[in-house]
Amino acid sequence: MPNSRLGNPARIRISKGKAGGEVLTRVSSLEILPTYLHSRYEGRACMDFRVIDFRKLSGELRAGTNRFGLGRARRKELRRLEALMDKVLGAASRAIESIPRPVPQS
Repeated sequence: MPNSRLGNPARIRISKGKAGGEVLTRVSSLEILPTYLHSRYEGRACMDFRVIDFRKLSGELRAGTNRFGLGRARRKELRRLEALMDKVLGAASRAIESIPRPVPQS
């Protein structure tokens, strides 16, 4: 399935601090790295398998660079997946911006 080629590893940092005399625990940062699983087969043998930064790959393809020799169908799939990522992660990016920053501990 094409969507199974997408991944989104995340790094979440949690901080503890005080605000108004109350101890609070908050998400202080959240980083998401969209990835694309690239594989190339010759017959039934996998000749190449990579986890690629999806945003970098998409940018390269838009700029005309195709370092993995992706065919027309795969490039079309990537454009569709990029629109899907923008739809899903666009909302997540807005949510990340609204995460309260930690209160420094005294």
